[in-house]
Amino acid sequence: MATNLSGALQSDGRPAAPKRTQQEQLQHWQRNRRMLAYSTVGTPDYIAPEVLLKKGYGMECDWWSLGAIMYEMLVGYPPFYSDEPMSTCRKIVNWRTHLKFPEEAKLSPEAKDLISKLLCNVEQRLGTKGAHEIKAHPWFKGVEWDKLYQMKAAFIPEVNDELDTQNFEKFEEADNQIPTSAKAGPWRKMLSSKDINFVGYTYKNFEIVNDNQLPGIAELKKKSSKPKRPSIKSLFEDESAAAASQPVQGSFLNLLPPQREVPENDSRK
Repeated sequence: MATNLSGALQSDGRPAAPKRTQQEQLQHWQRNRRMLAYSTVGTPDYIAPEVLLKKGYGMECDWWSLGAIMYEMLVGYPPFYSDEPMSTCRKIVNWRTHLKFPEEAKLSPEAKDLISKLLCNVEQRLGTKGAHEIKAHPWFKGVEWDKLYQMKAAFIPEVNDELDTQNFEKFEEADNQIPTSAKAGPWRKMLSSKDINFVGYTYKNFEIVNDNQLPGIAELKKKSSKPKRPSIKSLFEDESAAAASQPVQGSFLNLLPPQREVPENDSRK
């Protein structure tokens, strides 16, 4: 039977993967999370176990997600990260076994305690009785919650324009990334930077919407002071009616030659 360097075996008898260091785990996660973003399932890194088990859940599942995000921000990768989403789900359900804090991260005892009280059973989860439980934790000592908007941020990003991406992490293009349609290439080049901001939005012309479907449209049309533009047909009808009643100087109808009436018995051989 094959074993890994540590001799550990999985429950099915297969050798367990060698344990990665924090740096190796971080690099592995950075390589794979872009690929997971393009998958159909996505990443379940922040989903609470009660959600996965379909036991019914409330706002407490958000506090679990908070703990997972806090772990990622302090350690560098999610607490239950794995190569496959299904493996991540199994780790979340068996969180007692898989929740570990790498020594290299050098987390404070208060940080470990807060994360442990967020990533736990829903009955014991901090925040179940309200957000004040989390705010009162020692890890937040010194935080003036009523003055958060007046406090200077620890990091203020420099943004040059709405399309500036210098504050986002750069990713290498994945080999198995979903290919872009070949037809989109020429159109993509024709779009200006402002046009890109509106990709995905749909323009609707409410002039063609049935008034019965949207009652408010009829009222808006009544209040509109903009005169209705006449049609070409109505212009010609008005011109003909005026010419029949009295000659109008300058009318193009006056320039036409008079029509000679032909008797009914007049025939040409």
